[in-house]
Amino acid sequence: MEPVTVIRDYDRKGIFNWFESGSPDTGKFGINIHRARQSGSTNVIDNFSAGCLVFADASDYDFFMRLAKIHRSMHGNRFTLTLIDFRDERRRTLSIAAWTSLIATSVAVVADSFINRKSYATI
Repeated sequence: MEPVTVIRDYDRKGIFNWFESGSPDTGKFGINIHRARQSGSTNVIDNFSAGCLVFADASDYDFFMRLAKIHRSMHGNRFTLTLIDFRDERRRTLSIAAWTSLIATSVAVVADSFINRKSYATI
């Protein structure tokens, strides 16, 4: 087992924040990949994990393991895994929508002021 670097989520809200989460910690940690239940699924991971990647649905875990075995047969037993929290993607999408709306409204207001600008003749 080789050392890995982790940043722990001490407030356990599941949202990583550079300023509120812990600092990087490098060492040999048992970060396992497993399922919460042997079969079926669960809505709450709860105490099934203390830093592990836990599949809430057993069939998703089985599919992941099949992919891992195919990968191992083709590329060896070395993996890179990136986790993306769907809540972060949702926040990013909402942020883009809000900024787009703000910019579009601003452009419309400026355009309207030019279109409806009245010129007065001097007498």
